[in-house]
Amino acid sequence: MGGSPTRAWAQFKARVEELGGEVLEPKWLGSAAKHRVRCPKGHETEAIPNRVQQSQGMCRPCSGSDPATAWAAFRTRVKELGGTVVELKWLGKDERHRVICPEGHPCNPRPGYLRGGGGICSVCSGNDPATAWAAFKTRVKEVGGTVVEPEWLGKAKPHRIICRSGHPFSPTPNNIRTSSGRCLRCVGIDPVACWEWFKARVEELGGLVVEPAWLGDGTAHQLICREGHRTKTIPSGVKQGQ
Repeated sequence: MGGSPTRAWAQFKARVEELGGEVLEPKWLGSAAKHRVRCPKGHETEAIPNRVQQSQGMCRPCSGSDPATAWAAFRTRVKELGGTVVELKWLGKDERHRVICPEGHPCNPRPGYLRGGGGICSVCSGNDPATAWAAFKTRVKEVGGTVVEPEWLGKAKPHRIICRSGHPFSPTPNNIRTSSGRCLRCVGIDPVACWEWFKARVEELGGLVVEPAWLGDGTAHQLICREGHRTKTIPSGVKQGQ
């Protein structure tokens, strides 16, 4: 807040009145100092003029930043979700608080996370490492595969697996959960397997692949045909008998 103290004091009171509140402080204490105010809901609290002018609000209970209000709101929200708060006091909106979920699991949600629409139990939501690891192994087994990774690496990290046909591959648990974690060799899109098949097939037809590396199933590769002509062909076309 710029200008003289008198002007700043007048601007602060005017802004609080615009927001439906009332300044209770009898004099100006400074733009960065707390001033007593009453908000539109009747809460007597303290507001900092600079923050009010920056649209950060004037009432901590209404904004949820007041510890007592936030603590009460957190316990109410946990109760609405069927849980029970066993933490004895408020630790802060970004700190974990001990809770028992409706299924009886001890968990530690953050109040800020709950306020943003999050759940209270990582086990029930599948985000608990032990639960997610067990679910991943179960799902892989259901589709005929075997997990060979010795430990949980995280839901977005590749884990080593042997597919039902004996091919090693490394999908992420998220891929397996959404049924997109398919063995590339089994579905015919594994780069190494496709490259070897293409070279072998061209040789069967009397030609020779001179492209030094695999470029993709739909990209033209250089080769020499059985008549000695240097040309290009697309692997997918060879697969289709062209």
